Amino acid sequence: MRETFRAIREWKWLLVGAAALVLGTLAVNAQNPNASQTPAPQTQRAAVPAPSPTPTPINWSDDPMLKRLVFRGIGPASMGGRIDDIAAVEGNPYIYYVGLATGGVYKTTNNGTTFTPIFDTYSTASTGDIAIAPSNPDIVWVGTGEANNRQSSSFGDGIYKSTDAGKTFTKMGLENSQTIARIVIDPKDPNVVYVAVLGHLFGPNKERGIYKTSDGGKTWSQSKFIDEDTGFTDLVMDRSDSKTLYAASYQRRRTSWGFNGGGLGSGIWKTVDAGKTWTRLQGNGLPEGLLGRIGIDVCQSNPNVVYAQIEVGASTGTGGEEQVVSGGQGGASPTPTPSPGAAATASPTPTQPDPKKSGVWRSDDKGKTWRVVASCFSANNCTENNRPMYYSQIRVDPGNPENVFVGGLNFSRSTDGGKTFKSLQPGIAHSDHHAIWIDPKNGKHLRIGNDGGLDVSYDQGDTWEFVNTFVAAQFYAVAADMRKPYYVYGGLQDNGSWAGPSQTRSNAGITNADWFRIGGGDGFYAQADPSDPYILYSESQNGNMTRIDLRTGRSQMIRPRTALRRGGGGGRGQGGGGRRSGGDAPAAADTANAAAQDPQAALAALIAAGGGGGGFGGANLATSNVVPAPAENEQYRFYWNTPLVVSPHNPRLLYAGGNRLFKSLDRGDTWTATTDLTKHIDRNTLSIMGVKGSDPMASKNDGYTSYGYVVTVAESPMVPGILWAGTDDGNVQLSRDSGATWTNVAKNVPVLADKASELYHVARIEPSHYDAGTAYLAVDG
Repeated sequence: MRETFRAIREWKWLLVGAAALVLGTLAVNAQNPNASQTPAPQTQRAAVPAPSPTPTPINWSDDPMLKRLVFRGIGPASMGGRIDDIAAVEGNPYIYYVGLATGGVYKTTNNGTTFTPIFDTYSTASTGDIAIAPSNPDIVWVGTGEANNRQSSSFGDGIYKSTDAGKTFTKMGLENSQTIARIVIDPKDPNVVYVAVLGHLFGPNKERGIYKTSDGGKTWSQSKFIDEDTGFTDLVMDRSDSKTLYAASYQRRRTSWGFNGGGLGSGIWKTVDAGKTWTRLQGNGLPEGLLGRIGIDVCQSNPNVVYAQIEVGASTGTGGEEQVVSGGQGGASPTPTPSPGAAATASPTPTQPDPKKSGVWRSDDKGKTWRVVASCFSANNCTENNRPMYYSQIRVDPGNPENVFVGGLNFSRSTDGGKTFKSLQPGIAHSDHHAIWIDPKNGKHLRIGNDGGLDVSYDQGDTWEFVNTFVAAQFYAVAADMRKPYYVYGGLQDNGSWAGPSQTRSNAGITNADWFRIGGGDGFYAQADPSDPYILYSESQNGNMTRIDLRTGRSQMIRPRTALRRGGGGGRGQGGGGRRSGGDAPAAADTANAAAQDPQAALAALIAAGGGGGGFGGANLATSNVVPAPAENEQYRFYWNTPLVVSPHNPRLLYAGGNRLFKSLDRGDTWTATTDLTKHIDRNTLSIMGVKGSDPMASKNDGYTSYGYVVTVAESPMVPGILWAGTDDGNVQLSRDSGATWTNVAKNVPVLADKASELYHVARIEPSHYDAGTAYLAVDG
């Protein structure tokens, strides 16, 4: 029987076939990636619901079975995660708010001793920015949708306002913005609010630009619009003159195959009439040509001083690299004619900042003229901003224009106006910094947010304290074993892989010490052997898979590899990962004895002895573990979060997705490989925002080392050997004979049958647990 589809409730498709039924592909807008329109500025009247102290419940269903489910937190209790913004009450820095990438908003009233989640009952958990009215601390705005441009960045659903210091919030519009990067409130009139809307990450949209309200959010005007690919990523006000604001525009788009992080839309803008008109600042010392992401700030005690952190030029190569070329390049984007009055710049010496490289610029006359004060001297050694699309945060001490701080992989400080920067990272437990707060009354008091959580300094960054009194963990995937009580396993964004119990016998319940680390790097798929809870699997970037036997303490790298490529290549492996208090590694103990009593104690002993941090006992990485051995020039490709699946029918049988599907009958010691299940598309032939993939782009293909991967794998729990594999280039592969042969059924899914199906990413396939002919499919695009 030929598989066929029919529409269900306007957003699902049903595939009926001999041994296959696919249900549940989410509707996706098929948008032209090259479309670009520039309508005139418009006024939007936001739909404002009446304030309600009891918002619509989430995580709730009226289904007779589902409505009985009650969620409870089981930990880890104080695991760090990505922080996107920090906002404090002026005059009382003990009261502040923290915005999380996927964990909502927390508030503290006692300087971080305790935190309260205040945004859990609303329809999104992704935070872009938080702002508190300087004239009324009860007025708090939250812009939703993370502005850090990652594959893992979640979108929001508009802007929210509280008039009772965060007790309740009301949605105030901008529902289709998806990403809000900055909110600025007039210091004297809390009804006047400006919003930097970055807009959709994966496609064009009109609801981006600078928005303004003068009536507290009842109505909005689009103060500045550039085009459907360009939004705004930073916005700052001159507090001495609230009609003067500076803004940083950013042209960028991510697709299933790559990323283009720049264009002619990126730049610096200024208004002196409260947003009625905006002037682009060009020339006069600013870099020319293609620009990427920009961060900007003005010193409040001396508003003549303005700093900008600018991504200049484009990356060459195949992607995921930082090979910077001169700012005039950028694929199909032409180089504009230099503006009149552009400052002539002498050729830099090796010790001088280079205006053709990404770096820090400074103006001492409110943006009229600029000079570069710090830049990168080599392609991969830019301590100020080594990954611009992900960082680009710059803040100046409100009380001293010479003290400048920048966030990047490291957090750095300058005390001489940007001429030199010192990394403060040795004193900070985690890297990747996205949020900077400086006490306006005390420049030595700092708070920073990064991928590991929140850090505080009281001596201008010389020493730091990690604030671990709230949960910011971001799980990519979770699994459970078959014990009673069962243990839960999961991988976290940039914080390793962890395991913990679903309950304990302690009258204190599950504590932080009950959780233990089983892998490092970015944690993704983590699980236990269903027949043996002492055998654990974890996985980090690009297919770095590990098997741990708690009885022996042996940690084995099991990544499918060729003879010419080491099994641990392509990722950060098992080093590092994980920020929290308690439960890490006690004194070394006898692993075998510990394993007989408790797998947590066994792994703690293993970690203490170093086995969990990179000891891959006995793996001969010089030879291939794939049988038959691949050709000498074979290079396997693995996705950022590679699927690793244990068969529901045979605990020794593993499946892993790369460009091929890999199958192991011995828990990963050896593998067999299918043919390539992807479309073999050369992404250099694909364009993003009109720039061909073979041409230079800013932050080119960040996060994508290649294209064409199996990104989801599943075996039917009803019938052994019915396998499903979905790819990032739009294939849905089905095997009915344990992977010996495959049929691509994507042509029967309406959205994937389109000739532009490479725009779509098959995110997840889940076979039914009740019917061998049923599976569920989710598609992103």
